[in-house]
Amino acid sequence: KNHLDPIPAPSWAYSKARDILGSLQMDRPRAMELLRSLVQEYPNDQQTLSFYANQLRQDKKYDEAAAMYNKVLAVAPDNTEALTILAVLAYARNNEKDAETLIKKAENTGKMNRNDYSRMGFLLLVENKNKEAAHYYEKAVAISPVNVDFYNLACAYAKQNQVDEAVKALGTALKTGYGSKQQIADDGDFNLIRSNEKFKALVDTLK
Repeated sequence: KNHLDPIPAPSWAYSKARDILGSLQMDRPRAMELLRSLVQEYPNDQQTLSFYANQLRQDKKYDEAAAMYNKVLAVAPDNTEALTILAVLAYARNNEKDAETLIKKAENTGKMNRNDYSRMGFLLLVENKNKEAAHYYEKAVAISPVNVDFYNLACAYAKQNQVDEAVKALGTALKTGYGSKQQIADDGDFNLIRSNEKFKALVDTLK
């Protein structure tokens, strides 16, 4: 009998936004289609546009993501997240001139903070733009010395085989409580310098 009873209606009203968040892990294509329709419903909503742009970027649909970030800027020209992520996408395409122009625009807003530089550093590290990643992580730690930024700065240096800089940054991260021997052993970003004596000596100080 229980199998024949109708399923009770939920006590809450349907929410497309809630449906999208619930579907992103379970049924991403459906979630993206719902998100696209939400953007059509709210074409000037900065938060919705930014969220969709970030999801497109995560799916490596860079052209579509860039178009969406530009829609964000049409609504909010001083949006530093949109400006800096567009810069990352430009760096990924080896278009340094456009990237630097976008960064200058972001900095001219007077709103750039540690999070903006740190986010750029991380995204550039993922894109294997290690020189640029190190540059923006340096800016991030100059504003606020956060330990995870020092760890990722060490990764960016290590991927360029800059041993002294990597060891110094990693040492700072470790002293402030971020990073473990196992984490470093599992992190492929350190492969180029793993056999270096300075690096081994630092890692050997960990339990």
